[in-house]
Amino acid sequence: MRRLKSKGISEIFSALIVAVIVLAMSGPLLYYFHQVSSTQKSSIDSTVNSELLSTETKLRIIKIGNSTDDIFLFNYGEIDIYIKAISINGKLITTHADLQPDSMISLSDLVGNMTVNGPLLINANGQYFLED
Repeated sequence: MRRLKSKGISEIFSALIVAVIVLAMSGPLLYYFHQVSSTQKSSIDSTVNSELLSTETKLRIIKIGNSTDDIFLFNYGEIDIYIKAISINGKLITTHADLQPDSMISLSDLVGNMTVNGPLLINANGQYFLED
């Protein structure tokens, strides 16, 4: 009879040990999966924000002549456009200009009076706009 009691107790202890092991491992596993999902979510959010910004950036280069006095930049979008750099005749000019929605600025206001003989490349909101 004594043997039956000890056998019942060992089954209870083994079930408790299994339960403790499962509970002890569930915490680190849940933490790991939470970190992985948070990293993926922030990566997806960053990609979506970048795509939205590039979709909403609407810049038109209006070229009337070959002088920077005759070239205008028009923001026809609904967000501000940050103009970071302009390449004229192969020369890179760094600018820090904001262009409000529904506004226009002369290129000469940003880079001075120059003659444009080659392609005009503008870096605005992380995108490149080209005018041949």
